[in-house]
Formats: sequence, structure tokens, C-alpha cells
Amino acid sequence: MAKKKYPSLKSTSGAGFSFEDKVAALLLAEMFSGIPSLGASFQAIQKLERQAIDWEPFGDLLLDIPTCKGTVIHCAVSVKSNRTLNSNGCDPEVCKGMWKTMKNTVFNAESDLLLLASAPLPLAVKDHVNSLCQQAKGLDSNRLDQKIVHGDVRKIYESFRNTNDTTINGLPGNLLSKLIHREFDFEESVSRSEKEAFGLCCDLLQSRGKASELWERLCKLAQDLRVSGGSMDRAGLSAEPREQFDLKDDPSDTQAWEKIHIFSQDAMVEINDSLPGGIQLPRKDVTEALRKALSNSPSCHLLGNSGSGKSAIVKKYAAELESTGGEIVWIKAERWDSINSDLSHLLDVLVRCRKSSALLVVDALECLKSQMFNSLAKMVATLERIENSPWTIIFVCQALDWNRVSSHFLSYLGGSSILRNRVKCELLAKEDLELICNSSPTVKRLFQDLKLRKLLSTPKMLDVLLSGQIIEGLPIAGEPDLVDWWWAQQVRGANNISSQERVARDLAYHMANELCTELPLDYVAGAETAADILIRNRVLQRTQDGLLRFEHDLLADWSRVIFLKGLGQDKLKFLKEHFENPPWQRAVRILSQHYLDRVSDLSKWRNFIKISGAIEQESDKLDAETLQIIDVWLEGIIFSLEPRQILMELSDDLFANDGWLLRRMIRRLMIVGTIPDPVFQKRIAEVDTKLAEQIINRYRLPWWPVWSPTIDFLVSFPDQVTDMLPVELGEIAEMWARFEDYIKLEWPELAGIVMLNAEKELRREASGEFRHDKGSAYIGRGSQGRKTIYAGSLLAANQQPDRAIKLLSKAAGIIPWEDGDTEPDTQLSWLGEWEEPKSIFSRRSGVEHPPTSWPDGPIRKTSSDFFNAWFDSNASIRLFRLFPDAANKATLGFLLDWPKRTLSPREYHGIDKDHYGFSFLEDHDMYPPFYTKGPFLHYLRIEWEHAMDLIVKLINFATDRYYDWWYSNGPESLTFPTEYGEVSWFGNQQVYGWSRFHMNTVEVVGCALMAFEKWLEEQIDKKESIAKPIQFLYEQGRSLAFAGVLIALGKRHPELFLVELKPLLFVRELYMLDSHTVMENLGTSFWFHDGEVINNLRREWESMDGRQTHLHELAYKWMVESEDFRRTFNEVASTWRAQTDELPDNSEERLSLLRWAARFDWSNWKKFTLDDGRVGWQCELPDDLRDIEGENEFQQRQALMSIPYQCREWLEKRTILSHNQLNEIWEQLHHWTGIERASEQMGNEKKTILQDHRHARAALLAVLLSIGNDWLNNDASRRPWIEEEVKKLLSNPPEFFYCTFRDIHVDGEEFLARCVVQCWIHSPSDQNWRSHVAYFATADRYRTIKVLFEDAFKERSRLGDAYRDLEGFILAFSVVRRRANLEGFKPQPELIHKWSKKWISKFKRGCGPKWTDHWESIEVKEVFPPSDDSNQSYIISKKLRRRNFGLDVEILLAAFGGLPPLTEAKDSSERKHWMTIFREMLSVYLRTLPSEEGNDQEWEYENWEVDRKILGIIASRLFQCTSIEQRRLWEPILSLPPAAHHHISQFLGDVLMETIRVEPAKISELIPIWRAMVEFLFDSPLWTGTSNRYGHKVWKCLFFYDGWNRSVRDEDHAPLVAALHDLFARHASTLGHDAYGQSDFAAFVISDAGKQLLVDVFEWLEPNWQNAGSYFWKTVATQGHFKNMLQLAWQNHFNDIRQRPKALKAFKILTMNLAAQQDSIAIEIQKQIADGNYTP
Repeated sequence: MAKKKYPSLKSTSGAGFSFEDKVAALLLAEMFSGIPSLGASFQAIQKLERQAIDWEPFGDLLLDIPTCKGTVIHCAVSVKSNRTLNSNGCDPEVCKGMWKTMKNTVFNAESDLLLLASAPLPLAVKDHVNSLCQQAKGLDSNRLDQKIVHGDVRKIYESFRNTNDTTINGLPGNLLSKLIHREFDFEESVSRSEKEAFGLCCDLLQSRGKASELWERLCKLAQDLRVSGGSMDRAGLSAEPREQFDLKDDPSDTQAWEKIHIFSQDAMVEINDSLPGGIQLPRKDVTEALRKALSNSPSCHLLGNSGSGKSAIVKKYAAELESTGGEIVWIKAERWDSINSDLSHLLDVLVRCRKSSALLVVDALECLKSQMFNSLAKMVATLERIENSPWTIIFVCQALDWNRVSSHFLSYLGGSSILRNRVKCELLAKEDLELICNSSPTVKRLFQDLKLRKLLSTPKMLDVLLSGQIIEGLPIAGEPDLVDWWWAQQVRGANNISSQERVARDLAYHMANELCTELPLDYVAGAETAADILIRNRVLQRTQDGLLRFEHDLLADWSRVIFLKGLGQDKLKFLKEHFENPPWQRAVRILSQHYLDRVSDLSKWRNFIKISGAIEQESDKLDAETLQIIDVWLEGIIFSLEPRQILMELSDDLFANDGWLLRRMIRRLMIVGTIPDPVFQKRIAEVDTKLAEQIINRYRLPWWPVWSPTIDFLVSFPDQVTDMLPVELGEIAEMWARFEDYIKLEWPELAGIVMLNAEKELRREASGEFRHDKGSAYIGRGSQGRKTIYAGSLLAANQQPDRAIKLLSKAAGIIPWEDGDTEPDTQLSWLGEWEEPKSIFSRRSGVEHPPTSWPDGPIRKTSSDFFNAWFDSNASIRLFRLFPDAANKATLGFLLDWPKRTLSPREYHGIDKDHYGFSFLEDHDMYPPFYTKGPFLHYLRIEWEHAMDLIVKLINFATDRYYDWWYSNGPESLTFPTEYGEVSWFGNQQVYGWSRFHMNTVEVVGCALMAFEKWLEEQIDKKESIAKPIQFLYEQGRSLAFAGVLIALGKRHPELFLVELKPLLFVRELYMLDSHTVMENLGTSFWFHDGEVINNLRREWESMDGRQTHLHELAYKWMVESEDFRRTFNEVASTWRAQTDELPDNSEERLSLLRWAARFDWSNWKKFTLDDGRVGWQCELPDDLRDIEGENEFQQRQALMSIPYQCREWLEKRTILSHNQLNEIWEQLHHWTGIERASEQMGNEKKTILQDHRHARAALLAVLLSIGNDWLNNDASRRPWIEEEVKKLLSNPPEFFYCTFRDIHVDGEEFLARCVVQCWIHSPSDQNWRSHVAYFATADRYRTIKVLFEDAFKERSRLGDAYRDLEGFILAFSVVRRRANLEGFKPQPELIHKWSKKWISKFKRGCGPKWTDHWESIEVKEVFPPSDDSNQSYIISKKLRRRNFGLDVEILLAAFGGLPPLTEAKDSSERKHWMTIFREMLSVYLRTLPSEEGNDQEWEYENWEVDRKILGIIASRLFQCTSIEQRRLWEPILSLPPAAHHHISQFLGDVLMETIRVEPAKISELIPIWRAMVEFLFDSPLWTGTSNRYGHKVWKCLFFYDGWNRSVRDEDHAPLVAALHDLFARHASTLGHDAYGQSDFAAFVISDAGKQLLVDVFEWLEPNWQNAGSYFWKTVATQGHFKNMLQLAWQNHFNDIRQRPKALKAFKILTMNLAAQQDSIAIEIQKQIADGNYTP
């Protein structure tokens, strides 16, 4: 053993470390300065790590360094203060260390380097070493070895050889090519290295005075990193000294900072921070709030309305910071993308900022493009995470847009202070106003008018006012007068009609129509002087790019208002032509406000409404443009100066025509007067970010200032409002209730009319009146409008609790009606009277007369729509919190049926609405059951005792009804003692499993039980005791379903079985019930309608511990692991033994119970040790409880049962068995008498089919013959013996049992079939084996034929022509089998027997039926059946029906369905033969279809399984064919008429599925196939017309929007869509007549694969949308797909759309028409465009 070497005194005393620290410090300085440390081929160090243990012995330093190409490499550094190189070469230990490092797994031999840092070398040595390193990098190691001959150089060269490796890998060149040497002279008295370091520090500082301190700081940092073994990157290094030193920018960022400063200055210059006359507003309130917000947090957002002076306040704050040396980065959100494109590494630059303080301002955040949100959020998150970050961040945004904008940041910045820390910029403070009034007598005079004070309390309005001169005495009573004055003073000037007016109007006009805020000077050509005047008058401004824009968006709106006023009576005509451009909407709203704010102009407001036709005409006849104009016109009321007064003035107008104008105004207000609910959206974003973005416009909160006057108006007219706005009131209540959840809010007056509305609606429902939508109790999900009305009343319960309870109780049928509640036409069932249904489909109801109620059930019919509101919207939670007893009673009232029905068990089948005494619940989204459905989990979380009372009553009731209808002899029960008394739970295996699967009960039962289990789990997680809830179950529960819940809970939390659940361990039946549940693998179903989030929760639920483990297995485990459980189970065993005293001595039941007791008695458990040393435990029953004979019988029976299954698995998987395993089988077959005797001793009464030993024997023989070929060849005696055994079984076969030809039951038939094939393969000319093969080929079961052909096919080369004979034989047999089953599918076995006898004999001699390539010539001919059954008169339309196959195609599928890919054919002849089989099989299938072509009758689609198999085979073979062969396969299918759409769609779906069976998908192979098929249909006259009714179903499948092949919508299939682009365009042109087809097409276009078409689709569908009627826009387009398509287009593609006029036109049409239907997404998009945000 080598003696350990210790480091020198120098290296441990500190001198070495000092040298190493300074080397590291100099490298840090170079990294800080951006100087390459390894020469011109590399960039500056990116990261430096000290004490890199993985890289020892070259681990003193580890550098991450980018190459000039950007690839980051590692450089391992060894620092030596002495000279490690001299004229004799490299120090051997150092050289050894280099080779060791290079062999380290972390070292990348392709790119990584070694750096040797040492004291200076002698000049000659230095030159030699550098030269060697340089040559090694350019020469092959062998060539270098030959080239170096110079004596001194060779000596140094040889010192780098790896002496431990004499191969080529040890050549010095391999090391030298990776080596870099650098000298450092820090130990010299005059150090050049130290001087270099000092110079770098000087260059880093704004002032050289602190260079020494900076160098010392870097040395200290290097030392700290050595001690900690830490690392430092460039960003961290920038942060380290910036608090102490005034640093220059990173040299590599100089140009970037210059661009940033230009961007910032340009943005800030545009912000006016003073009013005309140089008036500086202090804005102390907002400024101090901003400072305070940023003193506690590094970021905030500043909100205010347009023109409130937000940006000016932040500009002032920024100026103060800049004056102290801080860095300012000011970004206008609308220019964010241009900044990113100019500075792709902007974030890196900001991270490396070296200023001690820096401010990032993102101004006008509402203008940020949707696709830019993520990049901005990433930047903010990164800057906030910097340690000791210098950055302060401020978002500046308009108040109304904040919730929309902030929702996009939730996923990245959910916890950031920038979303929480808010500063509001509202109206000017008193001191600001006083300053202005003192500076301007005119303003002071105007401020005397209270109406004007609010208007003039914004900086922008004051800026306009102070920009000109108001003549003394000029009447200005509101904004209209101010606009007129501004136009006359600032725009028109002295002239009546001036060129300035034309410029202002024209610019406003063109900006609106071209959707932009800036225009080039070309638009004012010839009027440049006028433009200059407008610039001087602060109407316009010239941008840095030389473009013209209005100084404020408000001035552009005012210019459009003046433009509209000038149109006179032509306003409506003009607006209808231009209203698709949203900027005109703001102008219309302002004009409406102006007319309303001037009393003298009110008649003009009314006249405009009259001209629009909104009152006289029927609303259905109004076009989209007019509807939009009216909506925006009505907005003027909401935003007028005195909305309360205006609403009262216009009440008659609003109530006219059944309140049509009022309804439009309210629905508009529910969008423009609301904001997205940020709290709700954040909750959703935590679960599903994508869903949160989709619902942003669905869940909204009211903006109180605009709603207050409207609510006052509504409550002033309760009768009119409840008649005219019934659904709207429900929606308003839902909004207000969520608002109430967030802030303390009182709204009793509004709640009062909401209650009145629901009370009136219940009376209407009882009278059978529907008026809100087309829903009904018998179609779909009932009346959606009615559900909304009722949900509103429940959500208003906090405000009107007594009325809410009474209304609920009436709707649930648990209290009598009051006077006035019923009408003369109220239906009898609502009055508690029963009338038997008279429908011919009805059967006996089981209702006794007079009708009675279930206990806890309703006393009459209940409201289905109220029930929907109660359950689906979770509106019941509010009432449960207030009045849990009443809520429980109502829940039971809704759930339990009325009237009580008496049904016997035999009457259950076919029950329609009689669901075990429950109401008809299928419409209420309870399937499949889960804990998220219904109110139960919410109730338990609020107040568990009342919730459990409800759940227990519900489950008890379900259990009672279950036994009423299924067991005439009374219910089964389990009775057991607890400390609370004796418990009896009723039920059986099904009831026990209700919490896992709703077997023979309604879904709501499962929902309640799962919610209870989930809540118990939550309580345990919170460390809360569940003793009282379990006591409640013991005392009140009557159902065995509760045991299922508790056992499942206990299996996950076994400690419960020691206390709360201990009584259950003593109930032996529970162990058996649980085992059955586990073996049945019961569990909840999955339903794609529930969505991914819920289904993921289901998966978690189903995979919880204990779900798939038996209770008794866990009990044994707990007993082994825990002394407490050993004591407990000893008690269980003692109890069971005591119970045996009451049983007959020799009874099977007593013996069974004693055995159970023995297994739970710890004294019977023995420890054993496995061969690998592991210790285990097993139970050994006492001898008197053992049944040796029975155990042996059981083992033999298990062997007989298991051998066939094991052998089938081996054979199907072609498992390779070892010779030892095969020898074991051989021995087992030779010692068979024991198994045979055990089989015979079982007796016929006990024996099942597989307990005949011959099945197992055949299985083992088949394994030896099929898998053991090599083993058989090793001993010539083996095969003959096995063949003789097979012959014995053939002469005396076991009984084969099956129910149908498709039976796949495992038995000896398939094994004997395999045996005879293997024997035939070995002796192909043996006639006896040929005979046996033919016999099994005529087996009844298809599986037998399948395995026979599988084995024969594998050895077809050895069989030669004999295999083709077998193919001919099976083809002929398929015909006779079909003929034998011709008459009504009744088999004629004598026909088959006669044919088999004849042809098996011939086949034996080689004279069997011959193969034919033309199957039609041998098919059984059959006529087509009639198109329908004449007895079924209720059939509305006749459908043509198919005939049966002309041969037994399932036999052919068994024989040929398993053929391998065409590529595996042994030659072209075989390949051709296989193709013939596929084509003929397809032809047989197609000949079953109706013969008429081009008919307009749909073909009856009988979904035969063989259809799918044949089409699947054809689909898979397409990908193995030439294009000509492909066409021969698919053309016959696509030549079918549209009436056969089911068959064609099935085939197309199979082709698509075939592409995703492998990874990666076969997209490139699919493209030419799919294109050819689409082009074929385009050219087919059967498919190009629009007259037939069924063709569109196939077109949907061809273009992937049929709704079934959803996998095609993923991103993997995007290349397929791209390749078919021209065909999509062609198809889209045919969609004009198919409204719902367009909707489905839109669903595809927004998918990952289809979104590439989105801009094109707007162009393609533009003609359709131009000509679409009201039905399309009101019914089809309002569905979600079009909304989502519009939203996606706006967020991600609008810039592209703007460049294409036709697409832009379509975008405007879609937006306009959806907005006319008052869609929130479309209106929000219009609002953003109207606000000047033309780049989403």
C-alpha cells in the first residue's frame, strides 16, 4: 500500500490559498468586465464555481464559458502557486491529475477543457508548452506524435504521456489538445496580475477612487466561495457589489442600454406632466400612496381612468429616482413587441443591471398584446427573484381593464406583489383643484356648477379647457358644451369652415376605419399648415417616427362625435356602413350621452331610437348593425351625468314593446358595467390555467358606480321588471351574490324583486307556462331560463332569508300552497292529486289511491327546474349555511319521488321514472357519481352534523327501497355490538359497494357516499377526530353501504381500527364483502363530459391505498407489524371461537368460523426465512382444523384449472421456456396418474369443464410441440411419445364447452388444434395428421380456427402446397357454414356434418376444395331485406337495410385476419395472394350493402363487429401498399353513396387511428393517402352536390371536425393539416349551406392541429358570413366554438388578419354579429379596439 502524501506546509498555511483566491478574484473581474478569459475563441466566463469536488483533482475552480458559437463548455482549473512545468516537462502528479480528470464521467471529451494556472514559467518552457497545446488542437494525436522530434520539445511533450495507458488514447496530444496554461504572478513583489486586476476594477467603476476597495471585495468574495464551495454567475456578480459601488454598465450591454434609454425617453416625452400655463399639480395623495406602496414591496400597479394623470404621476416618481442615479426603463405596452424584437436579450440585460436602484415602468398595460403577456410576466418574475434586486416595477393600467389584464398573469405572477399591491389614481384632490382655480378664473367659474365639477376633475379635461380661452359668459353646462367649445376654439379657430376641421375629421375618420391611432402625413397632403396649427393647439402631435396622432384618444372621439353631428339624418345610414369598426362605437356612446346631458336634446335621442326601428319593428327583423348601434346608444344612459334622472325620464321608452330596450340595456350593462371576477379566476387558474383564460368573460362582478342608478330604477318598478326581465334578474342576483362573498354588501331591495320574480315563476311553472326559452321538463335539461331565475332567488337568500326558505319549501313540495299561489289552470300533480298517464308507452304506475308520500318526501309534484338550480349551481350552499334543517328537508323533497309507488321485484325491469323511490335524476349530471357532484361535500365542510343527517336519511331510504323491490322475503342484515349499542346494517354485496359503484340504485346515492368518504379523509388530514361522525353512523345508519365507506377509510388509516372502527373487525362477513368488492374491481366510471380536471381527481380517487387490497390481507400485515393489532385480533379470534358454541358441532359453518379465528390468532403464526435471507410469516392452522384431503383436492383442482390458462399465455406470447422448464413439463406428463385420479375422484356433481384432466394434458402437450422444438430435437424419443399421447386424446377427447361460435373459453380444443398442426408440420405428407387438421378447421369456434391457422402460417414454407390446400379448404367451409345458418340464423348441423365427412376425407388424400380468387362465384346469394318493419308504424323515415354475408366471414377473419404486414411476404407471389385476400374480404363486406346507388334514403347502420374488423384490416394495409394498391383498397369504399356514410366514416376513422398506433405517428405516410381520397370525393358527382342529406357527415370526417377522431386535433397532426391546406380551402367554400358544419369546423380550427388555418378560415368563410341569416347568428354562431375562434384570432392572430382585407372583413362581421347577440367576448374585443388597442 502506497504511503499517503500530506500537503506541504505552504499550501496549508494560507499562502497557497491566498494565491488561489487572487486567481479566482481576477477571473471574477474578467467575468464582471465581459473579457474572455480563455482567448478569442471564447466569450466571457458565464459562471465560476469553487471546490468542484466532482472534477478533482482539477476542481479548484470550474468555469462555464460560452464559445463564440454560443455553446457552453466546462473548463476545470487547477491552481498551483509554484511552477509545475519546467524544461524537464510537467510535474508527474499534475499530469496524472489531468488524465484522471479527463477520464471522469463529468468531463465531455468533445468540448471541455483543462486550465493550469501557475506561477510564471521560464520563457522557453512557456513557448514550448503553448506551441504544443496549439499544435495539438490542430493535429491528429498520431500525427503530432510523429512530428515532435526536437529534443527539448520532445522531452516536455513526453512528460504529458499517460504512462498508465500505452494505447493511442494515452498519447500526449489527446491531453495537450484540451490544455490551456495561464501565468499569474501574484506572489511577486511587483505583480503584473495584480496591476491587471486593478485596471479592470478601474474600468468597472464610474469613478476610479474605489478601485482598490473593489479588488479587495472581489478577493473576499473569492475567499468566501472557496470556504463555502459555492458558485457565482454574471447576474449574481452584478448584484454583489452594486450597493457599495457606483458601477458602469456591463460592457457587453452598452449598445442594449443605449436602445433602452431611447425607448424610455421616447415614451416619457409623450407624457404631459404639466397643464397649460405651466401648472404643476402636486397630486400628493396619489404620489404618497405610490411611495408607501413601494416602501413595503418592490412592485405595485397603479390604476385610474383614461385621462386621470396616472402616467404623469409615475413619471414624476421616476424623475426623482433618476436624479439620484437610478436606472429608468419605461416601456409603453403597445410597443413591447418592437422592443423585444430589437432587444431579444432584454431580460438578460436587465438582470445584469449594475445600478443600486432601478425602475421598470410598463405603461398603458391595457394595450399589451395577448401573446406578449407571458414574456412580460416572465421578466417581472425573474427581476423579482434576483437576490437583493435593485428593481422596482410599476404597472400602469386603466381601471376597467385591470381584471382582464391581470388574469393573464395569474399563472406566472399569482403570488407577486405586483398583482396585490394596488394604488388608485382617482379624481383630483381638493388641494389640486384649488391650485387650478387660483390659477384660472375661468375654471373657478365653471367649478361652481356641481354637474361640471366631476367632469373637470381629471387632468385631461382640464388640459383641454386650459388649452384655449373661454369667453366670459359662454354657457358650458356639461361635456357637450365643452366639446362644442373645444371644436370651435382649438380646431376650427376663426373660420366657419376651416382646413383644420377637415384635417381633424378626416384623421379621426380614417383612424377609425383603418383601426389605427397614427397615420402618415400623406393623409393631410396639401393641409400641412392646418396640421401644424392643430399641433400647436395640442389637438394633434407628431410622433418620433413623423406620424400624426391625436394628443389624447378622447380628442379623437370628440372629433368623430362632431363628424356624426354633421351627418344630420344620415347618421344611422353612415353608422350601419361603418359600425363594424369599433372606434365609431365610442363616438356613438359619447353622442348619446351628449343628447341626454342636454335637456334640449332629449328629443334627438328619442328620434334616433325611433329612426332605428327599435320600438316599432319586431326585434327579430333588426340587422346586427342596428342592434349594435342601439346597444351602444343605450350605453349613453348608463354613462350619462345624471343616469337616475335619465332612466326615470325614459321609463316609458324602456318599458315599451315588452321592455325590449330595457332588456337590451341591462344585458349590455352586464358586460360593459362589469369586470372579470379575479378571485374566481385565480381559483380556476390554480387548477387549469387554460380554462381560467376561457372563462374570463363568463364570471364577472358588477362595477358599482354604473350599477347603482340602474338598480334603483329596477326596484322602483317591481311588477314591470319581473315580467319583462325574469331571466336577467336571476343573472344579476348571481353576480351580486358573488360580489357579496368578497365584500360586505347589503342589497335587500334588489333581492326583494329577485324573490318576487322567482315566486311568480313558480306559479307559472305549476300552470304549465313556458316563456323564457325552448327547454321543457321532457327535452334536454329543462328550462335553462327558469333554472337561472330560481338560482337567483337562492343566491339572494342572505338578503331575504324568510322568503327564500318559503319559496324553496314550496318548490320542493314540503309545505302546502298559500292563498294566491295556485291558478285555475294549475296542473293536478302540483296540487297533490294523481292522474294515471294515458300514453301507450306507459305501464302500471304502482301509485295507490289516494296518493301518499314517502317519509321525508314531498307532498306533491316538485319543480324539476328548481331542483336543477338547487343542485347544479351549488346555490343551496348559501341557504344551508343559514338554515341547514330547511335545506335538508328541501333536498330530500327534491330527491324523493312523489307519489309513493308500490312495485314488486318482478316489475323493476323497464322502470322509467321509478328509480327506487327517487325522482327521475338522469338529467341532473349525477352520472357517473363522484364526490364533486351535488351539495353533499359542501354541506359537510360547512356543518357536518346536519349534512350527515341528510346523507344518512338518504342512504337509509335507498337501502329500504332496494329491499322493497328486490327481496320479497325481507332484507339481509349484519348486527354487531358497539359501545353505543347494537348496530344493524341492512344490505348485501351490491349495497356494500354503493360507494364504489352505483349498482341498482340511483347515482345520487354514490355521490353522497363518496362525498362522505372524501370529507372523512379531509378531517383525518387536518388531524381532526372523526369519532363523533362514526358514532352518528352507528346510532342512525341502517345501511351496509356505510360499512363500505368505513372499511375503505380504515384500510388507508389502520389506526382507526384500533378505536373508532374496531367493532367492524369483529364482523366476519365484512371481510368477505370487501374481498368481493376488490375482486370485482368496482370503481367509478369516467366520462369525458366531466372534463380533464374531474377525471384526474377520479384517477387519484381510484388509486388510493387499499382500493385493490383485501381487508383480510391487510389485517395479517398489521398483525405482523403491530403489537396493538396482535392484541386486537386475538380478541377477534376469541369472539369468533365463542360464537361457534352456538353452531352444530360438525357443521361446515362452525368449521369455517374456527378456521377464520385460527388465522387471526397470533399464536398460529410462524416465522420463516427465505433463501435470500428475508424473513416472512405464515399461518399454520392446528391439525384439528386442517383438512388434508380437502387441501390436496383443492391443490389438484387449482392445478387443473390453472394449467390451461398458463399454457395459453405461453403460447400466445411465444414465451421462450428453458430446457429445465420443459423437462418439468415432461416429468409432469409422465407422472400424471395423481392428477388423473384426483380428477376422477371429484365426482360429476363437483366437476366443472376444466377439471377434466385431459384439457390440462392437451395444453402441456401443445406447449412442448409448439415451443420446445429445439428441446425435442435433442432427444429423438420425445416427439414420437408426444404424438402418441396426442393420438390418445384425439381418440378419447375431453368435452368441449362453449355457448356460441365466438366463445373464447379456454379448453382442450384449441390445444389439440395446435398439437395436430405441429404434428402435421413435422410430417406434411401424413394423411392422418391432414385429416385431423381438417377436422379442427371445421370446428364451431372461431378461436380454434384462428390458433390452427396461426401455427400453420408460421410454418407455411415447410408445408408448401399443403398450406394452400388448407386455405382452399377453409374458404369452402366458410360457404357451407354460411349456408347451414341461412334460415333465420338457425344452425343445420347435419349439412355441416355431411359436407365435413365428404371433404375431410378428400382433403386427407390431397383432393380437397381448391382455392379461388373470386369469392363472389362461391358465395351464398341472398336478397336484400325490406327497408323497414311494416308493423312499426311509428318509424318516421324508411331506411334501406343490408343483407347477410355470402359466406361465414368470421371464419375467414379467424384464418386470415392475423396475416402480418405485406412487407413480411416471402416473395411477390405471396404478397399478391395476400392482397387478393384483403380485396376479396372487402368485396364480400361491400356486397352486403344495399345495391341502389345515389338514393336519398339513409342506409340502416347495423354495427356488426366484423365490419370494424374488415375495415381495420384494410386501413392498416394501406400503409404497406403502393399508391395503385392503396387506391384499389379504398376506392370501393369511397365509391359508396352518401347514404352509406356510417360505413365510410368508420373506415376513415380506422385509417386515422392507424397513424397513431405507433410513435411517432405515420403522418408523412398518411398525407398522400388522405389527399388522394379527398380528391376522389371532390371529383365524384355523388359527393359534390348539396342535395343529399348525409354527405356532410363524411366530409366532416375527412376534414377532422366530426367530433369523434379528436386525436387528430393534437399538435402531432399539424403537418397533415398543412399538407392539405388547398383541400381545406376548397372544402370551406362548400360550407355555406351547413350552419352547424361551420360551427364544428370552428371547433377544429381552434385545436392545436387546426389553428394554423385560422386566418385563412376567416377568408374562406367570409362569403358565408356575409350572407348568413338571423338563424345562423342567433342560434349557431352563439355556440362556444365561434366565440373561442374569435378570441383565439384576436389574441394570437389579429396582426396577420389586419394585413389581409378579406380576413379582416370577416373578423369584423363575426365580431359585429356576436356583439349584436350581446356576447361578452365580442364586446370586450370591440371595446379594446375602440380604446385604441389595435394590437391585442
